[in-house]
Amino acid sequence: MEKIAAACPEMTALADLIRDFAALLKPAEGNDTKLTDWITAARSAALPHLRSLTNGLEIDRPAVNAGPTLLCDVRPHAQK
Repeated sequence: MEKIAAACPEMTALADLIRDFAALLKPAEGNDTKLTDWITAARSAALPHLRSLTNGLEIDRPAVNAGPTLLCDVRPHAQK
């Protein structure tokens, strides 16, 4: 694995960022702050496609924050 990482550090950085982003998809308190940290890291990685993604996330940040922070009940509810 070290040889692969050394051969393509951009791919290693991308894999790390994707793994970190995936962890934010499970709603939890504080994920909005973690997302800010992730956006900062993604922008500093100099990966153009992630720059585009981070710009898109910032367009409607309150809605984006709602996804990874709000717990929702998606179970069907019994009708009365």
